[in-house]
Amino acid sequence: MIRGKVFSLLVRFLCVSRFWVFVFSIPAIFGNFGISANSLNLSFSFYTLNNMSRIWRTIKGYLFWTYTRGSFHYDVMVTLILAFIFIAPRFIDFKDKPATHQPHATDIIASADGTTYQVDASAVDAQDESIVRVNFQRVLRPIAGPVTVERVEPVRDASGHVVAYRAWVRR
Repeated sequence: MIRGKVFSLLVRFLCVSRFWVFVFSIPAIFGNFGISANSLNLSFSFYTLNNMSRIWRTIKGYLFWTYTRGSFHYDVMVTLILAFIFIAPRFIDFKDKPATHQPHATDIIASADGTTYQVDASAVDAQDESIVRVNFQRVLRPIAGPVTVERVEPVRDASGHVVAYRAWVRR
């Protein structure tokens, strides 16, 4: 691990620094030994300090958003952001799903004329009929407004368990 970091730093130093300018200026200082950059077929002109600082200045300008509106680099940044917004969802699973529509917790079923309502048994406390009527009015008030419950009857499933209550109301 440490050797990899040292090697990485050495490669960065050799590519980015002026080390090669110094190495290839030695023959000019001490005489030509028959070795030159052309004979070694080495081309480091892209990695000069001036070009690298220009690249880093551009990257820093993108990161800190220093370009003025309407400039070329500003348009590039906006284009990259819009491309990410519109293209990324096709290739990246953000694990966002639309919320499933949960029906109202009471599952109220109303008749066409609005005089009969059926409510799930869990929404109406069924200790006795008067409590069922009061709770039925409480559940229906946001939907039907103020109503008077005239009659309540339980709705049973095939095994005889109460699954809902049906009520006839008057406005």
